[in-house]
Amino acid sequence: MALARPARWRITLTDDTTGAYPIELPEKRQYLAGFIIAAIFIAFAAAWWSAVSQLLNVHATRSVFDLAMAIFLGGWILGWSVGTFLLGAAAVAVVFMGRSLRVSQECLVSVFSIGPLKIVAEYEWAAIYNLRIENTGEHPLQQNLHRPRICGRLRNRNCNRCR
Repeated sequence: MALARPARWRITLTDDTTGAYPIELPEKRQYLAGFIIAAIFIAFAAAWWSAVSQLLNVHATRSVFDLAMAIFLGGWILGWSVGTFLLGAAAVAVVFMGRSLRVSQECLVSVFSIGPLKIVAEYEWAAIYNLRIENTGEHPLQQNLHRPRICGRLRNRNCNRCR
């Protein structure tokens, strides 16, 4: 089944929310996943630092083997830097990401944010049908009565909770 595509999307640092009604979504921070990814990042960073210190402590190149080893370490450090950077970015993204949803007269706006960076996706109302908002709490003593569940269809893609 094809995924729904927004009518417009943009990456921004600021977001204009005038004329829109926010829909409160439950916060789903993944602290355990962030901790695991951060631990793996620390292991990768330690291996990277070990290779960097070994490359910096290279004494005079006396043979072709020393030169080949220095070139290999340089390439290894360059390649390992990419993986280490991506792991660090993933750890920060998992811990600090957030989602929000708001309704405006023109469209439904979904905002995915990682710190100050926001990815805004706008879905036109013509593409959305069978939308309903339900309270998740059945008992008055439950704490999550103010958190709605949003179910609906968007371009022939059903919500998993509505099945």
